[in-house]
Amino acid sequence: MQGQSAAPFAALRALLCIAVCGCASRNEPPPISAAAAAKESAGGYPISGQYRGEGVALNDPGGFCSSRMQVTNWIVTGNQVSFGSFNGTIQRDGALVMQVGPSYLQGRFTGSHFVGRFSAPQPSCAYQITVDPVG
Repeated sequence: MQGQSAAPFAALRALLCIAVCGCASRNEPPPISAAAAAKESAGGYPISGQYRGEGVALNDPGGFCSSRMQVTNWIVTGNQVSFGSFNGTIQRDGALVMQVGPSYLQGRFTGSHFVGRFSAPQPSCAYQITVDPVG
């Protein structure tokens, strides 16, 4: 009788593992904090100022990509963003696409929280980027 009652629990554990592993492999962005999502300027754009965050590697072809990188010097001014050599315009829906040569940084602001993706050729590293206002 004890062996029979353990079988449903083993099946439940296996299903739970599949569900958790399946979600983890989608490279989904972390949840947005309510405070960051609520922060936006009167014009509906993210608040102006300096932002900071991190990039998490989505791949590592040949072992050339860092697993994490700090994102600093991300500046929002109205509907404009500058980050290093990248410059772009935030669309009314929060979308942002920036390009420097063959490298792209694209994503979306929700309030003042940005989640996007950076990709560059050679060595083809891709990162999920998240940034929030400093302070």
